[in-house]
Amino acid sequence: MQYIRQIRAVLTQTESGIFVPTGSEQDSTGYDSTTFPSIKQQAERIESLFATNGVSLRTGCGLAQIVKQTNDVVDCWSKDNKANISSDILTLKIAHFNRIADAILRLETIPDCREYLHRLTDGIIDNITPGCSVAKNTLWELELWSTMVKRGVMARLLDPPDIVMTIDNFEIAVACKKLYSEKHVQNILSEAVRQICLASNFGVVALNIDELGAAGNFFDCNSFAQATDALDRMNQTFLAKHERHLRKYLADERIVGALVSSGCVADLRQEKPRLNFARMNTIWCLPDISEAKKRCLLALQKAFYN
Repeated sequence: MQYIRQIRAVLTQTESGIFVPTGSEQDSTGYDSTTFPSIKQQAERIESLFATNGVSLRTGCGLAQIVKQTNDVVDCWSKDNKANISSDILTLKIAHFNRIADAILRLETIPDCREYLHRLTDGIIDNITPGCSVAKNTLWELELWSTMVKRGVMARLLDPPDIVMTIDNFEIAVACKKLYSEKHVQNILSEAVRQICLASNFGVVALNIDELGAAGNFFDCNSFAQATDALDRMNQTFLAKHERHLRKYLADERIVGALVSSGCVADLRQEKPRLNFARMNTIWCLPDISEAKKRCLLALQKAFYN
């Protein structure tokens, strides 16, 4: 497996005069046929994780289906039976399974993860089929937590809020929200702020906006730069559209800012490997924040842009 990371910092000023310091990052995990043995091992580890914790991976749930579909693709490929594999299945199922597996298998380090495993079986889980589910909401929490841990950040799952990270002696609560519609964004922000205020002195709202445009789509482009630009435009468009809600609900002294994230499968024709799941994270905050918030923001930026 090849893990590729591309970072671009962005500083912008809105038409209303608010300076918005942002950082944008694209994480891409690339795959080719040489990774198939490891993919098979990941599928077996997920099945073992559920069995060890006494949680049924029900046949009809979205996670069980994508595990089976991935196993079928890998088995056909290993038997050189490629005629039974469509390029769409190979591209989408393998890319999504690896992203899902990377997040779920981090639970192997948690003594009692049964609640998360139960939630992962509640509804569809992949990024191909649009629609709201508990499984998708849970996966977003696990994906963000896994990303932090992978980068050496001290982070733990805790409800509420969802994640608590500790950087440079700062404890930062992270409330994870997956959006399925742009209606009632203010209600989602209000709930996230409530979760943070119950848990910590400082916090950030992490908004996953895959379902607002990227979910179900396949980016066909030449390079990482093009994928980066497309995802960055999605994040920036969302921030501009909902700036007034962000200003209102993130003005609380305990709220450092918001992380907006979008991701999708991308076939990058001029890159190796070509097949990637790309995710772009953008950090947003108001300029007139306290010194304590500034130190907290720097710690947050260190977690995602070091």
